Amino acid sequence: MKKKLFLMMMVCMMGTSVFVSGCGKTDNEAVEEDDEDDDDDDDRERDDKDDDDDKDDDDDKDDDRDDDKPVQVQIVKEIDSEELVDQLKVFIDGRDRWATNGSDDSAVWKVGYCITDFDLNGRAELNVCREYDYSGCYEVVTYEISEDGKDFKEVSWNYPHTGVTLDVTPDLMNNSPFVSYYDKEHREMHYLTTSPFDNGNGNYGAVFADMKLVSGSVTNEIYCAISVQQEVNQNTYEYSYEYEYYGPDGKVSESEYYDIFDSYPEGFVTKRVNLGFLTRFYSQDMYLKDLDDVALKNALYDSYCVFNGTVDPYEYEHMYNPWEIVDDEPDYYTVSLGKWALYSSEVEGDVNYYDWDSPNFMTMDIYDDYSVYLHEYENGTVETHHESHFDTSNTYPMFWTDMLSELGGPDEYGVAEYSYEIVDYYVEDGAEYLRIAFDGWDEKGYWIVGSHLTFIKYSE
Repeated sequence: MKKKLFLMMMVCMMGTSVFVSGCGKTDNEAVEEDDEDDDDDDDRERDDKDDDDDKDDDDDKDDDRDDDKPVQVQIVKEIDSEELVDQLKVFIDGRDRWATNGSDDSAVWKVGYCITDFDLNGRAELNVCREYDYSGCYEVVTYEISEDGKDFKEVSWNYPHTGVTLDVTPDLMNNSPFVSYYDKEHREMHYLTTSPFDNGNGNYGAVFADMKLVSGSVTNEIYCAISVQQEVNQNTYEYSYEYEYYGPDGKVSESEYYDIFDSYPEGFVTKRVNLGFLTRFYSQDMYLKDLDDVALKNALYDSYCVFNGTVDPYEYEHMYNPWEIVDDEPDYYTVSLGKWALYSSEVEGDVNYYDWDSPNFMTMDIYDDYSVYLHEYENGTVETHHESHFDTSNTYPMFWTDMLSELGGPDEYGVAEYSYEIVDYYVEDGAEYLRIAFDGWDEKGYWIVGSHLTFIKYSE
């Protein structure tokens, strides 16, 4: 069932919403405010140093104790434009070391590239993110420009976790914007990330983590997590759900979980940070064959500008991640006119084939006045009819069936509204096929069922 995917998305959206609104005072100039205080501290430190030069040798012991204080790391609020161009050239010259190729992994269905400076040390990072063609699985590889600016090296990722799951890689591509805060004492930037997971056997959820990049290593440390165990009654096919909650030290109560979730972090000024990802899907030219070095440099340059707040993330998305329509894409309305019989259905990899006597069999009639009629069969005869209309305003046309208006309430699975989206038309061995993405929503708008249906054209 697709309900688990919806719940995972809702958990992640809930995380983003609370991060933005529930993390204490919000200020887009958080680091700048802290740096003003640091400037005052630096002045006082210089005055203290001048005073120490006039003291006797006995006071040297006090200076020795100062060596134990945290190293004061220089903060670079924004990488200089010319310096950034030079650093991007280093990445592009080494493109073969990080760019995904079509033969790398057939399971990758989306890839993204993003430039950041997470630790604000003036040396750019290139984040390569891959999303796999199964639920809740992501990969992040980060490279950072070397100190001499002539090369780059891979940054290690560390994942301290609660034990609820080993799959804690953050979904950087899909969960921007993040909330960040500045630890003034250690002069470190922290980023709050979300990672959905799926342990299999109906167990899924999300972890919420505090990410920081320090000394060439990223630590993504979980501060709370929510886990859902889905069970199905094999007799009634009804679903039940058991929830578990985790804090940084292990399992906690629901109220303790929300206390942590709603208050983290405490005592820090927070700000929003966007990531600008250059992305491609498997159905597009995801391996960047269409980008030469100049185009790639421009895309990565503006990606960093999204991170530092000088380019709007939506403008970036519109400029660099277009949904391209293939010129020879079929006119779905024209090719779908006629009568269709259900040929097969696929739900999460399980495929069933149908004939006229099969349970759950249906036919579909599409007419030139944009009307659509769905006929559901039982024991070889029509049991119910659903009337809808063909919407040609979408790139991939949809038609809807409203169960509440037609039947007076949700169907036996709790579905109140169906959506049928035509995603493919093809001819094989002389037969015409129409492939449809089929989804359902309950009366509250929650996505609770989904599959792919393939229809074969027939004539009476």
